[in-house]
Amino acid sequence: MSNIRSLTTLTLSLLLTTAFLSSCTLLSNSGQYESFGDGDLPLEQRQPIEEYIDTVVPAYGAFMNELANEAGTDLYISDHTNMHCYDLTEFSLYTANTFIPKALPVERVRQIGDKHFIPLGLDHVTSPGDEESTDIYWHDPENGGWVAISIGVYTAADAVSGVRPGSLTQDQCVNFTSKWEKHLPMDTVFFDSLQSNAQSGQQSDQAPQSTGQSGN
Repeated sequence: MSNIRSLTTLTLSLLLTTAFLSSCTLLSNSGQYESFGDGDLPLEQRQPIEEYIDTVVPAYGAFMNELANEAGTDLYISDHTNMHCYDLTEFSLYTANTFIPKALPVERVRQIGDKHFIPLGLDHVTSPGDEESTDIYWHDPENGGWVAISIGVYTAADAVSGVRPGSLTQDQCVNFTSKWEKHLPMDTVFFDSLQSNAQSGQQSDQAPQSTGQSGN
């Protein structure tokens, strides 16, 4: 039963973390909802969404794959990349939510993230958190957006572009998927495996025990 309870807790924690990483908005002084980590530059001066797709998106994939290799485990995906298009002149991109079923040393995660993101201008790193997890953000102060990762008993991450200018077509908006995420297994593969192992362990615990007595 403890295995089932631990699995349920882990699943709930991952869902809460994913929801937090993907939906951060703040109410501004003007009464409008703005994305957490919005940039200082006017929209028309920000890095275009096409450049973000060519730089930050693959860097995020390389970052997560390097962490998975460091942990010696598979990288899983919770949700695929999602592109929002506003009149085909303004765009925001939410990368795949990714999941590593292992904890990693926080400072090592920071070092690897710095290597991938600081050269791209994501130079404001913060790490709020609590006794159960540490959250690291690499924020782009000019263009907006961030990469966020939560490190606890497992590691979960995503990246958000913030609103960018661009000139993508409707087809590109609807069908955009980053190359590196296409081969990733869904995290249900991992959780199904945990569930199966937990149920097998529960059945083993409940199996009748031999008395050690012969039939004579």
